[in-house]
Amino acid sequence: MTQTDLSNRLVDLLADINPDAVLWDGLNDAVVGIALRGSKPVAVYDYDLMVGIFLARENGWSRADAVEWIEFNIVGAYVGTSTPFHIGLSDPWMDDDDGNDGGTFFDAGEA
Repeated sequence: MTQTDLSNRLVDLLADINPDAVLWDGLNDAVVGIALRGSKPVAVYDYDLMVGIFLARENGWSRADAVEWIEFNIVGAYVGTSTPFHIGLSDPWMDDDDGNDGGTFFDAGEA
């Protein structure tokens, strides 16, 4: 199963169990789970996969640009009790100059 397949299954499940759950536009492929915010199921996004999605777009952004945009517009947003969670699955002590393209445990080319 690819990351996209998993994300699609989670997004579909979340739509069934909490139709009011917030999903960030264009970032469905970064959904890696469902968690409870109080008693409401909400999306869980992988931070590094979100960065990777922005880097894959042909907008000329650097990793720093993507991180800045995500921090200000997504992680800093609270839109009520259906606001998603954001988690980091990569090693927090990883060197920033390691060539990481935003991927985590799934290979984007995996079928």
